[in-house]
Amino acid sequence: MESQIPEPIASLKASKWNSIAKNSVQKKNDRGDTIVIYLEGTSHERPLSDEDFIKISPFLKLAVQDVAADGAVKGRLAYLDVKAQCNACGDAGARALCNMLIELREANVAAVRAIHLWKNELGDEGACAVADLVAASAIDGAERFWVAEVHLSHNNITLAGAHALYRAASKYPRPYIGRSLAPLWLRLEYNAVDLSRLDTIMPGHCKAERRGERQGSAAAAAGL
Repeated sequence: MESQIPEPIASLKASKWNSIAKNSVQKKNDRGDTIVIYLEGTSHERPLSDEDFIKISPFLKLAVQDVAADGAVKGRLAYLDVKAQCNACGDAGARALCNMLIELREANVAAVRAIHLWKNELGDEGACAVADLVAASAIDGAERFWVAEVHLSHNNITLAGAHALYRAASKYPRPYIGRSLAPLWLRLEYNAVDLSRLDTIMPGHCKAERRGERQGSAAAAAGL
């Protein structure tokens, strides 16, 4: 008997997208104050595409709401870590994902702490979608729930996308504990950013100290 070929993710019905979303959303620890969305490309039979991210985003929202309403998270704004690296997500998929995450924050369900979209296919429009997420999180008086980490290395982002991200982080560094300040940790190495022009748009407090010479590096911690 011939072995059956697994049904491609792109052709899955809504019920199966719902199942994948539920399996991808989990509490990080026993305290339940952090929820993780596990969408790494290595955890599926193939990397998730733009269309996949568009299809699964509404179901991810429902899954996060369900987890946040259960147990220790109930009644509190949860932290949210998004692990979507090593996929084929482009601009449209990033927009669908980030819009969904913004809706969760506006509904006081969950606030993104870290988003991992490295090794994808984001261009400047995708970077703008992430920038909108960062800006939407920066609510005065709720600094502990601002986005803390954005990982976008190994994409197709140019100087324009980097500029959008820097503008979105204009309120950083954020007050953290006592009188200390916390940055937005932003990784942009191995993109299409023109390094010779980077200093013309990067705020003076943003640039991270270089740790040795890494070809193609454009890492920055916005708010340092």
